[in-house]
Amino acid sequence: MNIESLLPNTYRKTADDAASFILAHPNYLKEIIQLSFSEKRIMAMRASRVVLLIHYKNPKLIKPSVPYILDQLCVTHNNSSIRNLLHLFIDESEQLDEIRLGKLMALCFKLLESSAAEIAQRALSMQVLYKISNYIPDIKSELKALVEINYEEGSPGFKSTANQILKKLNTEIL
Repeated sequence: MNIESLLPNTYRKTADDAASFILAHPNYLKEIIQLSFSEKRIMAMRASRVVLLIHYKNPKLIKPSVPYILDQLCVTHNNSSIRNLLHLFIDESEQLDEIRLGKLMALCFKLLESSAAEIAQRALSMQVLYKISNYIPDIKSELKALVEINYEEGSPGFKSTANQILKKLNTEIL
């Protein structure tokens, strides 16, 4: 089966149907994950959305692939795939080994610092870094400083997420 045939358009129903198919036929999971990093940007966007939906419905199915997904996220230039798949790491960052956790932190700090990064990528990076700071508290101060530095130039969406994160960090940093 050609996995791309599951994704003829960007409708939510199409993504839900594709996720249901993969959940029923997990032998296609690897293929949909690989498609998430394809050079075909639109197809990668659609596939990464399906991977995220699969994660929401059955996180255990995605867990073994999280290290591969992170490795690919660090090298892809597809903004849609980055945006969709960063969501995974809000839930899955604690399962990473020290080297991959360092890669995830570096990616998220890079995105958060970049004014060229999409607002959603920056907001998701804040959330991932905050989650990591709960078990690596040494990064709380750095995260807080970076959020504050970027706050004034931030969009309303960025500021909304920043306010939530700063409120938590202000109570946690003594």
